[in-house]
Amino acid sequence: MNSEHSLDCLVFDIEANGLYEDATTIHCICGKYLDQEGIFSKFSLYSDHLTADYITKCFSGKKIIGHNIINYDIPMIKKFYGVDLIELVGIENIVDTYILSQLLYPDIQPLLSNATIRTYPFTLELLSPLGNDFATYSITVINQNTPSSQGNPNPQPPNSRIPVLYNTRPPTYNINDSDPYYGYYILPPVAPTQSANMGKYQSGEYFAFKMIGHGFDGNPIKYSFSDLPNGLTGDVNTGWITGTPSLSTSGLSNYNFRVGVYKADAPQYASPFYNFNFTLQKNITGNITWITDSNLGQLLNGTVSTLFVRATSDIELNYSLVSDSLPPKPPIVTGKQIGRAHV
Repeated sequence: MNSEHSLDCLVFDIEANGLYEDATTIHCICGKYLDQEGIFSKFSLYSDHLTADYITKCFSGKKIIGHNIINYDIPMIKKFYGVDLIELVGIENIVDTYILSQLLYPDIQPLLSNATIRTYPFTLELLSPLGNDFATYSITVINQNTPSSQGNPNPQPPNSRIPVLYNTRPPTYNINDSDPYYGYYILPPVAPTQSANMGKYQSGEYFAFKMIGHGFDGNPIKYSFSDLPNGLTGDVNTGWITGTPSLSTSGLSNYNFRVGVYKADAPQYASPFYNFNFTLQKNITGNITWITDSNLGQLLNGTVSTLFVRATSDIELNYSLVSDSLPPKPPIVTGKQIGRAHV
């Protein structure tokens, strides 16, 4: 093989005697050099010819392509020969067709071991009146259970991943009515420390809301509830919050409560508490009646204005100027105009 080959791409695959943790040798590296016109040359490197220097010469300056090379082939070459291909050619010059297949067919769930590292490269374009430019970035997601030998700086024991609630942080934005929990997601996503608003509900009507816990490893999970309003109960096994909350008098009342999720057989693996709020209303229509006539009259220049607008409703009202403009100076404060008019 000519190690000084000047073609652009290197499509390759390795053969070894096991997965990353178990393998003791790489049998061979096989592949093709490919230029932009589609002309290629094949090569095979067997274990008795493999050295760090030779691998470096073969891959240096090339765009390298392969299937699942980020999770397997590249770590294997580094493990046995100390050559880090990501550092050698740059992540922007690595094309992993396994990642491309996930992007093309996101609804197909891959069969992966519990321990894995995935790198997601992407390109951004910056536009401006003077021109444009491109920059390539990557994000590496590490499963908590991936061993340190594969690059995890802080490996965790198996089945120790903390459960989560999907209500405020759904697993995908492609939510549709075929999802069994459609209607129980609260968007946009918020952090657990922020309060997710569930909306308004009528006093005296049956209330049912599903908390969507996820444990990642298939083991049973349970829910914990704190500060649920009177009339509501939470099922620790299913996550359903049900009941008939009611107000004794007409009006609005806001409620805040918290929900957490934990592993049923290992309660020490528990999520933080997620915060939620909703409003309960009784005999509230929200209708607004404007009392003040639309023509507020005339003002002499330089005089003090005491004009005002007024409306009534069975909920609290806030006034805001949304179009056109007022004469200079007079602000709007709780429906009144106060100030000296100047033109």
